Amino acid sequence: MDVLAPRHLNAHGKFRFVIKRLVIKRLMALLRAIERDGKHCADEAILAGLFVGAGSVYIAEKLHQSNAFGLLLLVNASLNLAGPIACALLITVRLSPYWVRYYRLGMGAAWLRVVVPAAITGAILNFYFLLASVVAGVLISSRQDVIGEFRLVFAAIRPADLALSSLEASIYVMVASTWALVESRSSIGQGNPIALVISSVTVHVFAAVMATKIAWIFVCQMIF
Repeated sequence: MDVLAPRHLNAHGKFRFVIKRLVIKRLMALLRAIERDGKHCADEAILAGLFVGAGSVYIAEKLHQSNAFGLLLLVNASLNLAGPIACALLITVRLSPYWVRYYRLGMGAAWLRVVVPAAITGAILNFYFLLASVVAGVLISSRQDVIGEFRLVFAAIRPADLALSSLEASIYVMVASTWALVESRSSIGQGNPIALVISSVTVHVFAAVMATKIAWIFVCQMIF
């Protein structure tokens, strides 16, 4: 037993080392996939946030509403509507050609390579969208107290609302990417051209995201 004990401990240590290396390898692959997806979509998400932020405050001023009302409207629109929807649709448009290429993999492997990084990217882009919309809204407003307006906006953003908005964006992206994998797997398997599959996936994913948004609204009304 004294001779076998060190060997047993050594084998156990090797097993733990292999598991640790596998976990680190998977984590690094996930981070690379998130970085890849973010590079494809970050600019569009920021531009969309700038447009929504400037547009919300501009419309509020045209309706002769106060700057405080316009900024609060901007925060609520970005958190509860524009941000999650815009991020999901932008990611779908930019990444659906990449998602379709994974149709040969099993759903488990494709889900890990496509859905998980895309969902995390959706949450990150939702934050970028909100930040860009806030900056644009504050800068376009007519008041001179920029610091006070930033304080007003960030005081209105509750951490729970931001977390719920990011979760919402992730769910939309998960629905979109999973739908893309399932549809491309069946369509390409039937011999349809890949360009036609990509356009069909994009249209159907848009409809799926909108349907998920309606379901999300009903669920939130029942819970909250």
